[in-house]
Amino acid sequence: MKRILLFAVALAATMAAGAQPAAGTWSVRPMAGMTVSNLVGKDSKGCDPKVGMALGAEAGYQLNPMVGLSLGAVYMQQGCSQSLYLTNYDKVDGKTKLNYLNMPLLGNVYIVKGLALKAGLQLGILLTADSEADVNGTSISVGGKDAFTDIDLNVPVGLSYEYRNLVVDARYNIGLTTLGRTDYTVMGVKVHDEENHVRNSTFLFTLGYRFDL
Repeated sequence: MKRILLFAVALAATMAAGAQPAAGTWSVRPMAGMTVSNLVGKDSKGCDPKVGMALGAEAGYQLNPMVGLSLGAVYMQQGCSQSLYLTNYDKVDGKTKLNYLNMPLLGNVYIVKGLALKAGLQLGILLTADSEADVNGTSISVGGKDAFTDIDLNVPVGLSYEYRNLVVDARYNIGLTTLGRTDYTVMGVKVHDEENHVRNSTFLFTLGYRFDL
């Protein structure tokens, strides 16, 4: 009987460790992780995935045992790596670095204890932008923030799992906004570029810790 009681206590503790917040409660979750980003669209030729960092926090409210809402503010390094061939022999490597403050509003649906599917809408504010090219071993800046729109809308979808207040989160942000401007300045020269239709495509992986309020 004693063994059965100990087993029941251990099982209950394990289930509680993987449980989501109680209904009607607030929580805050600092988090840090990495991005794997790219630029996609009809003018994204030569773009390859780029790895960056992410840092931020989300506040959550649990509506009922199955559904919760969260609102966040996350600094994310995005953009892409690029390889272009100027001639048959000359290859230019570069990176487009787009740094955003992203604010995701998500609905979280718990399908089992601790495991949630999530989706919503994300507003991104472009903080800094730079396009760099490596020419003969020298890094040259070939474009800045004025080449990109200031606001970026995304649809984030993903899932998270929580264990003892530790939360592992993986999501994919589907870019809705055409980022490139047709008129901008490169190295002091005004440029008109009709072929500048690209969108963000970003995977976000984070580890966070939930604090109940």
